[in-house]
Amino acid sequence: MKRVVLLVAVLSAMILAGCSPVADNYLKAIPDNPVAMLKVNVGNLLDESEILENPIVKPLISSSANQLPQGMAGLFNEIVAEPEASGLDFDMPAVLAVVSAKPMNVVITLPVADKSRLEKMLQCFSDGDVEITTEGGVSRVNTYSNEFDVAYDDTKFVVALAETGANVMEYMNLQTGAVDNAEYKQFFSAADDAALYASGAELYDFVASAPYFMYNVRHADDIEIMKEMSILMTLNFENGYAELALDCDYPQELKDKFGSYLASSTKEHLKYIPEDAFFVVDFGIDTETAIENMSDEERTGLESSLALLGLDASSLASMSGDMTFAVSSADNMPLIMAVFDCNDPAVFNSITSLLEFILPRNGYNVAHLDNKIFILPSQIFNMVKSGAGVVSLDSNALDNALVSSMGNAALLDCDKLVSALGDDFDMGEYGSLVSSLESVRLEVESPTRVVLRVTTKDKNTNILKIVLDKAIELSLRMR
Repeated sequence: MKRVVLLVAVLSAMILAGCSPVADNYLKAIPDNPVAMLKVNVGNLLDESEILENPIVKPLISSSANQLPQGMAGLFNEIVAEPEASGLDFDMPAVLAVVSAKPMNVVITLPVADKSRLEKMLQCFSDGDVEITTEGGVSRVNTYSNEFDVAYDDTKFVVALAETGANVMEYMNLQTGAVDNAEYKQFFSAADDAALYASGAELYDFVASAPYFMYNVRHADDIEIMKEMSILMTLNFENGYAELALDCDYPQELKDKFGSYLASSTKEHLKYIPEDAFFVVDFGIDTETAIENMSDEERTGLESSLALLGLDASSLASMSGDMTFAVSSADNMPLIMAVFDCNDPAVFNSITSLLEFILPRNGYNVAHLDNKIFILPSQIFNMVKSGAGVVSLDSNALDNALVSSMGNAALLDCDKLVSALGDDFDMGEYGSLVSSLESVRLEVESPTRVVLRVTTKDKNTNILKIVLDKAIELSLRMR
């Protein structure tokens, strides 16, 4: 029972830990070459989410405190009200590092601000019977467990968890570690509410060897690029928005290659998309340069695929430019449309023949106008065609400030979505959440960085609080 209570105390301390972008010596307890690392600014998240004041959570905290012995309850309430009473430093990051995945080996590091207060917390939550031995300035806690080991000194509090037997002393006296490796600089310097680093090589080993995964060792060659990748995800909550960013790092040769696929959108197509479109995707692509940068093997594979459509690689090269897709609504029916550049009339004939075979002919038009292929509902097509040319809509997507600010992105305009669904459509319990949002945007900022941002109409809205309150409500309902 003692080790269970002590483990709960340690994890509770971590939950109350805060985060700063500044790395300090205590992070040297994280060994070099981890499989993955998670850094959480839980102090900020607790403040922003106001979870301790939640009408559901607050009574649970009080109830939990009342069930503890008097000495524990007093310190528990003190730490909830003033986390510094735990003896930990809340201006620095709490970091969990997966040292190895098979077998699982994890190290958790937290900064110490007041060693005596930390010892008081440990003694209190172990009912005053915790065994602590000190040697060379390092104090080690007897956790009564082979898989759970704890130690601390004047600057750091370290927890080791290992399937095959935890030894926290492996980490206490490291002179250099992951924090000293330039490969992880971006992770440790990220000033976000949470950051996650993962090694592509380790992910490759997991994906290639897992028999239940869609890829297994027989197809390992298809995903070998993962060996040369590292992934950094950051999550950030600010007033009025939440942002999730994904950065993939891989060799410069591949960065240059993938970068050639992406071009800046000219936004030329947006003038043919109605202003009331609630979903818009607009990208610029350079197919010609992309094909030039392909290897012979890649080009041969592409040729085989295109041959099934009656096309070849040169056909694809003629389609460099913008690709735009959108969804609007008329009479509560979705109207799907697409516009993309095509600089070769012969290619147009092959593509339109294929489209006319695949697409239902009722209500849609496929045409080649001004070096663009249009797939539009007839009512919109009739508004943009002008003889052999095209004209812009009087009220088009460029009139929507959210759409016009896009850059190689997909955007969901929540107001226009609600309007398109109509008053008769019931979104149920999600109605208030959707109506409070301005937009959801997925933007490709570069070949190696993708950002998902959810924005509320009221920029003073605490979006983390909204999401967390809804999650707690749904969790209790599921029980």
